[in-house]
Amino acid sequence: MVVSSPVALDTAERNTTRGPRSLSRFASAGAFGSDCSALGLGPGGWVDFRRQSEIYATGRVALNIMDGHDEEGLTLKPFEIAASGVPLLQYAARGLEELYEPGHEVTVFQRPRQALDLLRGLLADRERRVALAAAARGRTLADHTWDRRIERMLQLARLPIDAFRITPTAAAE
Repeated sequence: MVVSSPVALDTAERNTTRGPRSLSRFASAGAFGSDCSALGLGPGGWVDFRRQSEIYATGRVALNIMDGHDEEGLTLKPFEIAASGVPLLQYAARGLEELYEPGHEVTVFQRPRQALDLLRGLLADRERRVALAAAARGRTLADHTWDRRIERMLQLARLPIDAFRITPTAAAE
């Protein structure tokens, strides 16, 4: 979900924060990845993989709710969002704190009400959004690219990475 602007709350809505649909009542939001129009989330829908970063970058905050993966931990989505340069408001998932520093690189929530409060704070604080986005993008590019993962895998296997590098002369052959 990409959030672009806040919407005023009324008393009835304050007591109904139970998930992504209720969060969309408080912000102009688009849900991407599937057709969520039945939930009242939109605009959105399926986004081609090659355009995801562009779509994330249109929002002021990206909200990632992937609680269906609690047992397995994270999906690729937090890395994709962080690489796009937009601040990430992430559902607390197992292993997240090992990959990003909560409060410095990502904002983490455990309950919808907490997400709403954090979202309001982020939308009101441009400087904080910029700092979070820059820190998360920097960490992603430094530690979480496929190149870095492959290097780490080879290190763990005690294989010399230079044996796998393509040199200009080898490429020409």
